Amino acid sequence: MTTENKKTHSKIDDMLIDQAVFGLTAHEEAELNRLMQQRPVDDTENPFMETAAIVQLALAAMDPENAMSERMPENLRTRLLSSAHRQ
Repeated sequence: MTTENKKTHSKIDDMLIDQAVFGLTAHEEAELNRLMQQRPVDDTENPFMETAAIVQLALAAMDPENAMSERMPENLRTRLLSSAHRQ
């Protein structure tokens, strides 16, 4: 893997984590989509989404009073609901 590919891969991972944890702006989503198209694998799912959801649920179980002090990113909420309906 070239240095440029490593930088791009790292940037994609950073953006996927941000997407899972905080959500992205429309501009950031567009940049992520552009970068994902350059990836050699056909992977459109964010592997960090499920982890972020599990962490958020675990934190909510530990501190239910403050569990919803920060709202879950809408794209994560939508995916979780969609996944739950398929189960």
